Amino acid sequence: MQETHQQILNILQKKSLVTINTLVRELDLAVATVRYHLTMLERDRLVVSEKVRQKVGRPYWVYSLSQQGQETFPKKYHRLSSFILTEVKAELGSDGLNTLLRRIAQRRLAERALDLAGKSLEERLEILVTVLGEEGFAATWEQVGGKYLLTHHICPYQSVVLQYPEVCQVDAELISGVMGVPVERTKCILYGDQVCTFDVKSVT
Repeated sequence: MQETHQQILNILQKKSLVTINTLVRELDLAVATVRYHLTMLERDRLVVSEKVRQKVGRPYWVYSLSQQGQETFPKKYHRLSSFILTEVKAELGSDGLNTLLRRIAQRRLAERALDLAGKSLEERLEILVTVLGEEGFAATWEQVGGKYLLTHHICPYQSVVLQYPEVCQVDAELISGVMGVPVERTKCILYGDQVCTFDVKSVT
């Protein structure tokens, strides 16, 4: 089943908009089978459908990749990011780049200001895990003694921070801002650790 799903996604990536009949021809499958797979892909929010009305004849449906579906295909964002960072650092220097990255984190934090108002430390950690997930991190947290430990199991910036370690400033600044308490990075993937970890101090 997964193979058929991927074949459909591949076709949609190349053709943008397709009908069921097109998929039937390309996959050599029955209409009912193709319709079933499309239903599953729509359920998973990888594909969207739109009804097309004609002046003559019955309306028909066309299918395309959703934004989430587009993200299942490899992207080269890190190359563009590296080009941009190179120009910014050449223009502003390392201090200027750090200032810019700090502003990016602060802007991201401002978007969550209402969600964070009046929240406990553990509630803020849950919000933080969600925010980091939106950025591509796989983050978890646990309580260890009198502090909390936040762990990044995946770093979406890894290919960029190898060249520009300043980028680590973004998530560090975001974590500190969301928690509103001292945060210390204790491990870092950039320096050979398997994960990135942050100690979040409890309020005493």
